[in-house]
Amino acid sequence: MNEGVSREFLSQDRCRKSLSPTFESHAMVLIGKMREALNRLPQPPAFIQDYLQSTGLAGMFPRAAAYIANPQTLYDMGQQGSMDEHFQHMASLHLVSSMCRQLNSDVNNLANHKYIAHQVALLYQSVNPLGSRGPLAPHEKAIKQNFNNIKQALTVPPDSVDPPRLPPDQAEWMNSLTGSLLTTVSGFPPELRRPMQPVLSFLQNHQ
Repeated sequence: MNEGVSREFLSQDRCRKSLSPTFESHAMVLIGKMREALNRLPQPPAFIQDYLQSTGLAGMFPRAAAYIANPQTLYDMGQQGSMDEHFQHMASLHLVSSMCRQLNSDVNNLANHKYIAHQVALLYQSVNPLGSRGPLAPHEKAIKQNFNNIKQALTVPPDSVDPPRLPPDQAEWMNSLTGSLLTTVSGFPPELRRPMQPVLSFLQNHQ
């Protein structure tokens, strides 16, 4: 056996060992329940994997689909499916919404705005993964252009007895930014719905 083939077998062995007996026993129970559920359909598929392929579930859950097709074969545990993107996208949208609400509350209710600039930087980082050319692009650009102004407005002398606080114009800008971002994100424009489309399509077709 040459070195390349030996390395491949070792890789397969490590992959198999990563699946515990507990996992495999639970997997067999769930696969059995899937078969029972599919047998109740008017036209039950011969194999679970046929149903997964025809409905698009195989693309949404590629690791599960590969395991169901052949529990003994080697499959890529790191393979990403559309559900991975869906959950990551929803988490990003939730983060933007949460940051906007927190910033809006802090700007209008706290007497000390010491950490506002840091929060604005975090908001920029949460907006950035959602795309620089989509509906959030103007907000991303606005944050980037105004960030230094916010930092400067919140810089106070070391001996100052007054806490740092945004001037009225910057507080108004912050309220406008966070309000606009919340409206855009909660409106789910087409560009923000795209990563959710596989899930939406499945739900619409299997109600």
